[in-house]
Amino acid sequence: MQTWTKAGDGRLTLQRTLIRTEAEIQVFFVRDGGNYGETRPRLDPKTGLIDRADVAIAADVPVEPLTKQIVAYLTALHELGHALGLEHTTNFSDIMYLFRRPEDAPRYFGNYRALLRSPDDIGSATATGLSADDVKALRDLYQ
Repeated sequence: MQTWTKAGDGRLTLQRTLIRTEAEIQVFFVRDGGNYGETRPRLDPKTGLIDRADVAIAADVPVEPLTKQIVAYLTALHELGHALGLEHTTNFSDIMYLFRRPEDAPRYFGNYRALLRSPDDIGSATATGLSADDVKALRDLYQ
Protein backbone atom coordinates (compact mmCIF):
# COMPACT_ATOMS: atom_id res chain seq x y z
CA MET A 1 0.00 0.00 0.00
CA GLN A 2 2.86 2.36 0.80
CA THR A 3 4.45 1.80 -2.60
CA TRP A 4 1.31 2.76 -4.52
CA THR A 5 0.61 5.69 -2.16
CA LYS A 6 4.13 7.08 -2.71
CA ALA A 7 3.86 6.52 -6.47
CA GLY A 8 0.57 8.44 -6.50
CA ASP A 9 2.40 11.57 -5.30
CA GLY A 10 -0.60 12.88 -3.36
CA ARG A 11 -3.23 11.75 -5.85
CA LEU A 12 -4.41 8.84 -3.66
CA THR A 13 -3.76 7.41 -0.22
CA LEU A 14 -4.00 3.79 0.78
CA GLN A 15 -3.98 3.09 4.48
CA ARG A 16 -4.59 0.09 6.64
CA THR A 17 -7.72 -0.23 8.73
CA LEU A 18 -8.42 -2.88 11.32
CA ILE A 19 -12.17 -2.53 10.82
CA ARG A 20 -13.09 -4.82 7.93
CA THR A 21 -16.31 -2.98 7.03
CA GLU A 22 -14.32 0.23 6.46
CA ALA A 23 -11.91 -1.37 3.98
CA GLU A 24 -12.64 -0.60 0.35
CA ILE A 25 -9.83 -2.98 -0.66
CA GLN A 26 -9.61 -6.21 1.29
CA VAL A 27 -6.52 -8.39 1.01
CA PHE A 28 -6.70 -12.10 1.82
CA PHE A 29 -4.01 -14.75 1.86
CA VAL A 30 -5.34 -18.01 0.44
CA ARG A 31 -4.13 -21.58 0.08
CA ASP A 32 -4.56 -23.80 -2.96
CA GLY A 33 -5.59 -20.89 -5.17
CA GLY A 34 -3.72 -22.02 -8.27
CA ASN A 35 -2.58 -18.48 -9.16
CA TYR A 36 -0.12 -16.16 -7.45
CA GLY A 37 -2.98 -13.73 -6.95
CA GLU A 38 -6.33 -12.50 -8.16
CA THR A 39 -8.36 -9.30 -7.83
CA ARG A 40 -12.12 -9.18 -7.85
CA PRO A 41 -13.22 -5.57 -8.35
CA ARG A 42 -16.75 -4.49 -7.59
CA LEU A 43 -18.12 -1.71 -9.77
CA ASP A 44 -20.44 1.04 -8.65
CA PRO A 45 -23.57 0.49 -10.79
CA LYS A 46 -24.11 4.24 -11.20
CA THR A 47 -20.58 5.29 -12.21
CA GLY A 48 -19.12 2.06 -13.55
CA LEU A 49 -15.99 2.76 -11.48
CA ILE A 50 -14.35 0.40 -9.02
CA ASP A 51 -15.63 1.18 -5.54
CA ARG A 52 -14.44 -1.95 -3.72
CA ALA A 53 -12.09 -4.85 -4.43
CA ASP A 54 -11.08 -8.17 -2.93
CA VAL A 55 -7.45 -9.12 -3.46
CA ALA A 56 -6.38 -12.75 -2.96
CA ILE A 57 -2.66 -13.56 -2.60
CA ALA A 58 -1.30 -17.12 -2.60
CA ALA A 59 0.09 -18.03 0.82
CA ASP A 60 1.59 -21.36 -0.16
CA VAL A 61 4.10 -20.67 -2.92
CA PRO A 62 6.51 -23.65 -2.79
CA VAL A 63 9.84 -21.81 -2.79
CA GLU A 64 12.54 -20.86 -0.32
CA PRO A 65 11.75 -18.04 2.16
CA LEU A 66 13.31 -15.03 0.38
CA THR A 67 11.69 -15.91 -2.93
CA LYS A 68 8.39 -16.43 -1.11
CA GLN A 69 8.64 -12.87 0.30
CA ILE A 70 9.45 -11.51 -3.15
CA VAL A 71 6.56 -13.36 -4.79
CA ALA A 72 4.11 -12.21 -2.08
CA TYR A 73 5.26 -8.58 -2.31
CA LEU A 74 5.25 -8.35 -6.11
CA THR A 75 1.96 -10.24 -6.40
CA ALA A 76 0.30 -7.94 -3.87
CA LEU A 77 1.71 -4.92 -5.70
CA HIS A 78 0.36 -6.23 -9.04
CA GLU A 79 -3.06 -7.14 -7.65
CA LEU A 80 -3.42 -3.84 -5.79
CA GLY A 81 -2.67 -2.17 -9.12
CA HIS A 82 -5.75 -3.90 -10.52
CA ALA A 83 -7.79 -2.83 -7.48
CA LEU A 84 -6.77 0.75 -8.29
CA GLY A 85 -7.94 0.33 -11.89
CA LEU A 86 -4.70 -0.45 -13.73
CA GLU A 87 -4.73 -2.93 -16.61
CA HIS A 88 -2.16 -5.51 -17.72
CA THR A 89 0.70 -4.38 -19.94
CA THR A 90 3.01 -6.12 -22.39
CA ASN A 91 6.15 -4.39 -21.02
CA PHE A 92 8.15 -6.98 -19.04
CA SER A 93 9.58 -4.36 -16.65
CA ASP A 94 6.11 -3.20 -15.51
CA ILE A 95 4.56 -4.60 -12.33
CA MET A 96 1.34 -4.79 -14.36
CA TYR A 97 2.96 -7.08 -16.94
CA LEU A 98 0.81 -10.09 -17.83
CA PHE A 99 2.89 -13.27 -17.59
CA ARG A 100 2.56 -14.98 -20.97
CA ARG A 101 5.18 -17.74 -20.96
CA PRO A 102 6.12 -20.37 -18.35
CA GLU A 103 9.56 -18.80 -17.89
CA ASP A 104 8.15 -15.30 -17.23
CA ALA A 105 7.56 -15.76 -13.49
CA PRO A 106 11.01 -17.08 -12.52
CA ARG A 107 12.68 -14.50 -14.75
CA TYR A 108 10.56 -11.62 -13.41
CA PHE A 109 11.07 -12.55 -9.76
CA GLY A 110 14.77 -13.20 -10.40
CA ASN A 111 15.22 -9.74 -11.94
CA TYR A 112 13.68 -8.20 -8.84
CA ARG A 113 15.80 -10.33 -6.51
CA ALA A 114 18.92 -8.98 -8.23
CA LEU A 115 17.97 -5.50 -6.95
CA LEU A 116 18.11 -6.62 -3.31
CA ARG A 117 21.05 -6.54 -0.94
CA SER A 118 18.94 -8.05 1.87
CA PRO A 119 15.30 -8.99 2.55
CA ASP A 120 14.87 -5.56 4.14
CA ASP A 121 15.17 -4.02 0.66
CA ILE A 122 11.85 -5.54 -0.46
CA GLY A 123 9.55 -2.61 -1.18
CA SER A 124 12.23 -0.03 -0.37
CA ALA A 125 12.92 3.10 -2.40
CA THR A 126 15.65 1.23 -4.30
CA ALA A 127 13.40 -1.75 -5.04
CA THR A 128 9.81 -0.52 -5.28
CA GLY A 129 8.91 -3.00 -8.02
CA LEU A 130 7.30 -0.24 -10.08
CA SER A 131 8.53 0.93 -13.45
CA ALA A 132 8.31 4.53 -14.65
CA ASP A 133 5.41 3.42 -16.87
CA ASP A 134 3.54 1.96 -13.86
CA VAL A 135 3.90 5.26 -12.02
CA LYS A 136 2.80 7.25 -15.07
CA ALA A 137 -0.26 5.01 -15.59
CA LEU A 138 -1.29 5.48 -11.96
CA ARG A 139 -0.82 9.24 -12.04
CA ASP A 140 -2.70 9.52 -15.34
CA LEU A 141 -5.59 7.54 -13.83
CA TYR A 142 -5.65 9.64 -10.64
CA GLN A 143 -5.19 13.19 -11.90
